[in-house]
Amino acid sequence: MRTIDFQFGPLVAALRHSLSGLAIAWRGERAFRQECLVLVALAVVLALTGTSPARWLLVLGMWCATMIVELLNSAIEKTCDLVTTEFRPLIKAAKDMASAAILLSMLLNVAVWIWVFFLGR
Repeated sequence: MRTIDFQFGPLVAALRHSLSGLAIAWRGERAFRQECLVLVALAVVLALTGTSPARWLLVLGMWCATMIVELLNSAIEKTCDLVTTEFRPLIKAAKDMASAAILLSMLLNVAVWIWVFFLGR
């Protein structure tokens, strides 16, 4: 029987990089901090309203998806700023499209919240 040689080193390094990214976002991105506070507020509202576990998963999962989009938006913005700080139409387009992704994610969240908290009872 063969044994599986699993090494935790790369996994630990990847986790360290991910936690570093979250810390950088927390320190440097006001929108990300605000979204973290919304996540906590959502959890409180869900707890107080006696919402089912499936709806908890839907609401918190959707909001975490918005936070993921925010992280990607911030990464795109930082990369674009590294390329040039001068106005360039393609850089503006990249930043605007990343911002639009956040907007669409938030609009989808509003629709889910309306269904979960008002219409889905």
